[in-house]
Amino acid sequence: MPAPRPCRVTAPLLEGSTLLPLPLVPLLLLLLLLRFTHARHNFHAETGPGIPHPFDFAFPDHLCGSLREAYMAINDRVRAACKEEALLAAATAASAGPSVAPPSAATPSSTVPLPSPPSRCRTLIFDSGHDGFGDTVFGMASTFAVALLDERAFLMRQEWLPHAFEPATFDWRVSDDIPVFDDSPQIMDENNPPNAPYARLSLYNMNVTEPEAYFGKLAGISHIGVVWNRGILFNLLTRAKGAWADRFRGIGLTPPYAFACVMRLLVRPKPEVWHLVKGIAEQVHPPNGMSIGIHTRLMDGVTWEDAWDGMGVPKVLNSSQVEELYNENKGALECAQELERWWSPSSLTIRWFFICNSAQLKIAVRDKFPDKAVVTSFVPRHVAISKDPNSSTHAADPAWYQETVAEWLLLASTDLLVIPESGFSRSAVMYSMRPGAVFMPHKCTPDAPVPLSDLATAGCGV
Repeated sequence: MPAPRPCRVTAPLLEGSTLLPLPLVPLLLLLLLLRFTHARHNFHAETGPGIPHPFDFAFPDHLCGSLREAYMAINDRVRAACKEEALLAAATAASAGPSVAPPSAATPSSTVPLPSPPSRCRTLIFDSGHDGFGDTVFGMASTFAVALLDERAFLMRQEWLPHAFEPATFDWRVSDDIPVFDDSPQIMDENNPPNAPYARLSLYNMNVTEPEAYFGKLAGISHIGVVWNRGILFNLLTRAKGAWADRFRGIGLTPPYAFACVMRLLVRPKPEVWHLVKGIAEQVHPPNGMSIGIHTRLMDGVTWEDAWDGMGVPKVLNSSQVEELYNENKGALECAQELERWWSPSSLTIRWFFICNSAQLKIAVRDKFPDKAVVTSFVPRHVAISKDPNSSTHAADPAWYQETVAEWLLLASTDLLVIPESGFSRSAVMYSMRPGAVFMPHKCTPDAPVPLSDLATAGCGV
């Protein structure tokens, strides 16, 4: 069955009404009102469920199959095994005397013997924090998918996410009740796994078409820290083969909604983030209005003094450079204008929520469209989000991450979205669960939105 065409108010129905019999005028006014009401009532039915305003971060069971039940059964079983083994190790150490002690997480992984019999306390720990926003959250979701399928407890020891998100359904924070691998920089070679219960694993080059064969080599390793692979989650639902892929699809997830289901199972915004969102949401979502989220992803060298080692010192552009930057990127704004003409009844208040990784371009757009464009005062840090411009470490101001997540949530909340090929906005779109509302400047066809399935299998970055 073909998708219904949008309900639009086009030319005024009363044009030329002076030629109509007077009794028909009230009737036509009533029809116009009903048509407008119908358009607004069915708007989200046509564009997908989305995030209602005020925001709702609840887990959407009706779109996520048995994901919650499948993982929580594993989580409860593994954590019970961890506690049981810890008590047994403590009792064994006590009976053997003070000279024998159980290995600790601080012990170098190369010197700790594998347990015998194999431990049932098995974890997969997301341990990445050196990339952009989109890469990080997609990597987190993919790591969780592997933990579920390999029947491990999912933990997170990631450097910036806990500043902006807190646990939603279960506590994924590292704690003393589960031993964790050491902090050595060793990256394990999956073809020659170490004879130890702790290891770190890079999934950059993982063969995602047969993931269970890949992880089968690591079955004896109890605790694995994962750097990340952002595509595993979606490939399990699309091109991967084997038992894992069949099991994951059997949970009832689909590519358009899988990322949002995992994110909402794992995290919810911290109060500090929600406070930032509420301060701007009323501007983005006016009464009797419609919002269009617009994201422009600029090349790193355009907006930062040091594109790879800093990302914290914005370039200062002169007025002619800003104007040139605007002209190079106005396609997204022109797409938004086209969407307005197609989707919006004339009586609606329109707001654009515009974000990009240039504070100067945000201001320029606001100044050119003062009655329409809404921008934040946040310094854009969507790319290499965890970089500290003054240090080689990755410890930065928590406000950076909270502001970034606030912009991400606001973008996800808009009615229609115009986005580039960027992990930041792609993750926001998929979090929004609104499959009929996404458009790209280079293919801006108002009655042909970009399928979320296409976004799910696309790459991150520019």
